[in-house]
Amino acid sequence: MKSRQLPLLFIALLACTASACKKSKNTTINRKILTIADSSSHSHFSSSRFCLVSYYKDSSVSKMVNGDLRTGNASSVLNFFYDAEKFVILNGSSPLGDTVYINSKGLITRSGSISYRTTYTYNSANELIKMTNGNTPSHNTLDYIWSGGNMRQSLYNSAPYYTYEYYEDLPFMPGDGIYMEEFMRFGRCFTLNKNLIKSIKSVWFSRYFYYSFDNHNRISSMSSIQYGSSDTLSWVYNLTY
Repeated sequence: MKSRQLPLLFIALLACTASACKKSKNTTINRKILTIADSSSHSHFSSSRFCLVSYYKDSSVSKMVNGDLRTGNASSVLNFFYDAEKFVILNGSSPLGDTVYINSKGLITRSGSISYRTTYTYNSANELIKMTNGNTPSHNTLDYIWSGGNMRQSLYNSAPYYTYEYYEDLPFMPGDGIYMEEFMRFGRCFTLNKNLIKSIKSVWFSRYFYYSFDNHNRISSMSSIQYGSSDTLSWVYNLTY
């Protein structure tokens, strides 16, 4: 069986990360994700991707380089630019990008375009309680129900939609299943649960999440498998810090 070669840039960053860990005398544990190797598969296709993440001095994401792990070719470069009330995500050198508005806590309040946008509403505990998609009277609304510091259920236009289960003995951290979906899109997470997500279920599918940890108790790998009515999907995220 042929081994798959990692892109040189990916290997170099892994080597630099390992070297820094050995030489540093700082006892503070770094929890900023630097590299993501993502593989997914289902009955009709499979893919392997990488993402290299850079940060500004204030720990906000400055750049994400995404590409094909099998070829080593970059497919997109996302650049992040911030001010007090919003940040802009530019794809490469394109003058047009996604503008994302944030509140004083750094939580996303609005994303998308003027013609079709998503708004996010939080309660006093910074828990996401509503997400509204669209600008018309027929817009779609997701309401979220929380308990014990975790999102437990979502309602789609007032009808039951998803239910969420958690590893109650494991604290929420980078690498969590919900965290990764939001981080890969926005460079940050706005659904701040108390614990790691264990499963998401609906009438259409059931998705389960599994974690491995490094010797600093950071998530080194997150795997997920989704069982649907017609096929099975799986994902694996391998992380370095």
